[in-house]
Amino acid sequence: MYGIKDPAIESKESIYKYATKINLDTGIIYTVDTTAYLETFLRIQSSVPEAELFSKEGNNISYKNHNQDCNAGLFSFIPDLKKDSTYKQKDNYKLDKNISRLRDLSGLKLNENIKDNSDYYLFIYWVKWLGKLNVDHVNEWVKLAKANKNATIKVIAVNLDFQEWWSDKFKDNIIKRMSKK
Repeated sequence: MYGIKDPAIESKESIYKYATKINLDTGIIYTVDTTAYLETFLRIQSSVPEAELFSKEGNNISYKNHNQDCNAGLFSFIPDLKKDSTYKQKDNYKLDKNISRLRDLSGLKLNENIKDNSDYYLFIYWVKWLGKLNVDHVNEWVKLAKANKNATIKVIAVNLDFQEWWSDKFKDNIIKRMSKK
């Protein structure tokens, strides 16, 4: 019913094709370096779709209440973000470190600086195999960020599918490790 499928190894083309199908801007899609893949999953508590929010100063902002584990709070947090407000810091993980781990969907290090004059940076972690949750969550978070009139929010959609550009050894290793969870 939700279109959830078994994970598969995805190519740049298959990810872009799917993103176009669900009306997700392909210009904001990146992935992470293989050295950061497992750590990224641990950071987001193996939950996708998920998000991390950073201030322009580079601080990782907590959008969850102390008693909340799910990402539902993001639906109300994004519209309430204000340009010069101060928010609770989640941890000491910084924006520059997160950006340095990004790769394009061919696995290449970014030759562009994605930092600009935005007030906030919203990293949305997603996988193709989650089907309708990408529309219900990912697309909705993107729309909410674009609609915020009180702050500029740059959205970076980080695809965490198994990538075709990975080495065979890494693919085998990561698939084994992920299937144990």
